[in-house]
Amino acid sequence: MIEWSGELDITLEDCFDEIVPFEQCVLFDIETTGFSAQNTFCYLIGYCYYENQTWKYRMLFNDDSRSELSIIQEFADVLSHYDYVVHYNGDGFDIPYLIEKYHQYRSFGFEFAHPLDFASVQSIDLYKIIKKYKKGLPLPNLKLPTVEAALGIIRKDAYTGGELVHVYKKYADTRSDELEQLLFRHNYEDITAMIPMLRIFSFLMFEKNHYTIQNIDLFEKTESNDCMQYIKISLLLEYQLPFFYQTVCNNITLTISDSVGVLTIPVFEAELKYYIHNWKDYYYLPLENKVIHKSIGAYVDSTYKEKATKSNCYLTKTAMYLPLPWNYKQIPSDWKNTSQLKVYQYDIQDKICYIEYSDALLNNEALFTGFIRYMF
Repeated sequence: MIEWSGELDITLEDCFDEIVPFEQCVLFDIETTGFSAQNTFCYLIGYCYYENQTWKYRMLFNDDSRSELSIIQEFADVLSHYDYVVHYNGDGFDIPYLIEKYHQYRSFGFEFAHPLDFASVQSIDLYKIIKKYKKGLPLPNLKLPTVEAALGIIRKDAYTGGELVHVYKKYADTRSDELEQLLFRHNYEDITAMIPMLRIFSFLMFEKNHYTIQNIDLFEKTESNDCMQYIKISLLLEYQLPFFYQTVCNNITLTISDSVGVLTIPVFEAELKYYIHNWKDYYYLPLENKVIHKSIGAYVDSTYKEKATKSNCYLTKTAMYLPLPWNYKQIPSDWKNTSQLKVYQYDIQDKICYIEYSDALLNNEALFTGFIRYMF
């Protein structure tokens, strides 16, 4: 086994330490000769850690094709000292691979000073975090090189993990210093890139409301010779998102660039329907196309009334409205209970819901916080 280690001249904003205390986390990546732990082996485990206000790296290299057990035993010892393990798609490959190798060696009777126990640490997969927000990111895919490039991380390594399998096999035969350097460079850049990639934690910080609503205004905008009205909510984040982010839902748009965010909601005039929930307590009058409560309908001739149904028990109103980002079934129950705002629709089958606009809404910060959470 060959070991490489050293200090890194990399800094990261302290705010991300709130998500995962740097000194309690290890960032790791492995290199293998294939995908199946049954008939391939691990030839390199690299990791970064934070110590004495400095990021450091260490790499365990199975240089002789016989040191797999040693590097896994060593990494198990390392893992026992941390509370968090950070990786990119490690939940999908690296961790299951190492766990299967660990159980293989245990079944053969090999001992470990510390179990390779990923269950005792919190696994944080940067890929899973960013995947939740893919629809709002200007990225063609979430492959590691794509994400690294978007973050401005420049790699010297030109090989994929699959291509390096052949390099490693050739190295095992030749012990070439040049090939060894290729193997080192690839894993080194994988693990050191994860330090600036911790800025992906900023998405988690947004979820924890690390922003303030600066202004809520009504403004007009001319579009195709029509004057449209919008509610504009301006946000200021306590940090910068690492990517430009934009999502659109029901003509509502959330845009975030660096530390500035804007939520825009269209406001328009329409005749919409408010569907009455306790429709069984109403009669429908076909000739008048309206409903009345049974307490009043008792005095109406039965020829002119019929039992109301879900689809015809509604009140119509022409007013100014704004769309909700949720469909009716998605509207949070706590929001419906506290907002006391009626929900309108064009038709009972319409998935888009609306609420009536009033100037008082511009003071309802809690309502628009709900919009922001859903859009994000």
